[in-house]
Amino acid sequence: MASIYRRTWKDGTGKAREAAGWTADVKIGDGWRRLPGFRDRKATEELARKVERLSALKVAGEQPDAELTRWVEGLPGTIKGRLARFGLLTGRAASASRKLLDHLADYRQSLLDGGATKQHAELTHNRVKAVLCGTGAALWSDITASGVSRYLADRRQPKRTGDGESHAGRDGHSNGRRDGQAERIIPGLSAASCNHHLRALKSFCTWMLRERRASDNPLSHLSKLNEDVDRRHVRRALETDELRRLLDVTYNGPTVDGKATGGAARYGMTAAARAMLYRLAVETGLRASELRSLTRGSFELDADPPTVTVAAAYSKRRRDDQLPMRSDTAAALEAFLADKLPVASAFTLPSKSNVVRMLRLDMADAGIPEVDDAGRVFDFHGLRHTFISNLAKGGVHPKEAQQLARHSTITLTMDRYTHVGQNRLSAALNALPDLSARPSQAARATGTDGRGAAASNHPNKTGVCTGGPKGGNGVSAGSSACASNPGSAKIVSPEKSPFSSGKPGHSRASGCTEKNWAEPELNRRHTDFQSVALPTELPALAPVRGASPACGV
Repeated sequence: MASIYRRTWKDGTGKAREAAGWTADVKIGDGWRRLPGFRDRKATEELARKVERLSALKVAGEQPDAELTRWVEGLPGTIKGRLARFGLLTGRAASASRKLLDHLADYRQSLLDGGATKQHAELTHNRVKAVLCGTGAALWSDITASGVSRYLADRRQPKRTGDGESHAGRDGHSNGRRDGQAERIIPGLSAASCNHHLRALKSFCTWMLRERRASDNPLSHLSKLNEDVDRRHVRRALETDELRRLLDVTYNGPTVDGKATGGAARYGMTAAARAMLYRLAVETGLRASELRSLTRGSFELDADPPTVTVAAAYSKRRRDDQLPMRSDTAAALEAFLADKLPVASAFTLPSKSNVVRMLRLDMADAGIPEVDDAGRVFDFHGLRHTFISNLAKGGVHPKEAQQLARHSTITLTMDRYTHVGQNRLSAALNALPDLSARPSQAARATGTDGRGAAASNHPNKTGVCTGGPKGGNGVSAGSSACASNPGSAKIVSPEKSPFSSGKPGHSRASGCTEKNWAEPELNRRHTDFQSVALPTELPALAPVRGASPACGV
């Protein structure tokens, strides 16, 4: 039976003092152990009983049940540390007392062991560490859904900052500004960035459960934010004329006084190499990292069709990807790669940041803005967006476009990477039926043009007229009295017609029978919706002026 008491002592003046919290002496194994408790006596008694139960399970060689394990995980770190030193925590319970950063290091290593790239493992590790440190979570029990949500909400708020020394404002208080520097506002994280952090943390928590280091996931019910309401980096696709101009100016250089100045080397890549790089990217959809991995042996230019293969180690899907190429592009590549060995790199790309700068300079020479009037951005990955958008413009089936883009879902292909211009959207409206009024037809149907109205355009079995399309004045084109088979059916008055607006002269079924307007055959739609006819292939990129056969652009 454990002993519960408050510790007492005498201070320097000899006055007796009593601890605010309770202490429990618990028998563990063959000896007694002192365990600091809580300020509440009943809570300390409960702690002592559970510790004695843990001791009994250890002696019997049994593992704690789920309820007892969750109780241990919820204990303060100091108490769990004591229990670990007593040898009562093993397996999952012992993991709960370890520092989260130690678990995180193991998780990073497991990502590498599972085949993840070093860049992905580091990025995931840093995101999880940022949230853990930002929420002050040191142990597993410190991770809470409310704490994570609050941290991410704070990160989305813009911050004010500046350099130099702060100085006082007019009211004598510091206004947060710095001498010689204007105050700056740093935007907070976007919804997409917050989702990346949350996804990384939830993946870490799932790994903890899978490794039996924890009994439950405190973040399982947290959902991601709506990224559509806070998109900071919206890409766009280049139009065909812009794309041709980019390839032309990249190879030949900008035009001065009507003459091409000649493409200059940038960041270690010749003008011909950059032009070929952009063309291959926009006609295959390869990413920058995948293009960097290509060698001369990655291409089968004599095959039918010609192909390029991305090794599994460099593919985002972690499998070998073999993609077809256009025959004219293959011919240009054959000349471009003629002097390279099979193991030589096809393109010598600069660093990731310099690839961005390199394309930015070529776009500036071609007069293509990096950000358009709508705030959409074009960067190197925009070449992949252009590739998929051109597939859609060429009438390629969405499933084929998904396979060429190597996307896991067709939603990603159609929603994120396919860009449709306003001109094509306007042209699509031409597929709708023409509902505009036709006064001449309406006049002939009602007999107002001086000629008699036709007896019936669509006779039924009894020869009773069925009426025609609605005229421009709201009167049915076949609203005149039936000329054939009179009296064969009851005439519906305009006021009682199901199509009547309640006003004389506005009934669509005026002069027709109750039977006829309800017959399905007489109410068929005369125009079906049809899809807009699209071109069947991608727009061919015309050779640029002054291009040599070795370049192929």
